[in-house]
Amino acid sequence: MFKYFVYLKKSENRIIITDVEINDYDYHHLMDNNGSDENLLKTYCNVFCLGYYVGAGYGIRPINDPSEFQ
Repeated sequence: MFKYFVYLKKSENRIIITDVEINDYDYHHLMDNNGSDENLLKTYCNVFCLGYYVGAGYGIRPINDPSEFQ
């Protein structure tokens, strides 16, 4: 089984995808998923991140470049 997490690092206003759970006040947990198809899980994370990026207002939009999630 694979597990991926999506966090927003508050101090940098950056979205991070990782396979390690982070317990730190600076990292805000946005989503996680698990399953047996690693590529599908990564795709779900990327789609979520793109949606989060597009849905965020200009004042709070993460500093990531959208191409990071393609």
